[in-house]
Order: sequence, then structure tokens, then C-alpha cells
Amino acid sequence: MLRIMSGGSISLDDLSLKNGKIAGLPPELDELLNLAKPDMTDDEKNLYKSINSVLKDVLRRGVNNIQDLTTNAVYSKGRLVLN
Repeated sequence: MLRIMSGGSISLDDLSLKNGKIAGLPPELDELLNLAKPDMTDDEKNLYKSINSVLKDVLRRGVNNIQDLTTNAVYSKGRLVLN
């Protein structure tokens, strides 16, 4: 997902947590994933909060310390649900 959003320019190995924020993102993704874009809709906030939470969890644990997994995402009634 991160590679798709960045056009292949970044991966998890490029990111870190600094002062509670995701660091190492290109400016346009930094605004979205750190929830700093001033005109975000509620739907965008909900979507990017979910992505922010997952990325922070992965970065806290360490990329090499998480198990491989697969998931499905469903966006319904204004919420992103990860299965």
C-alpha cells in the first residue's frame, strides 16, 4: 500500500517514528498520513487514521519483528474495516 501511495518511491524501511509522528514521508504523504492536511473530509480522516495507526504499530514493533499477514480492507458506511 505504501509503495502504491508513493508511486514506488518509499517503503517501510525508509520510515521511522519521531515525536509520535511518522517520519521519512514525501511532503504530500506526510500531510495525509500524519493527519495534518487542513481540508480533510471526515471520510479522509477516518481512512488515514486507520493507515496511520497501522503504520505506527509496525514501526514501533520493527519491520522485521512482525509476522507475514494478509488482510482485506472494506470501506463501508464511512469506515475502513480491516479483516
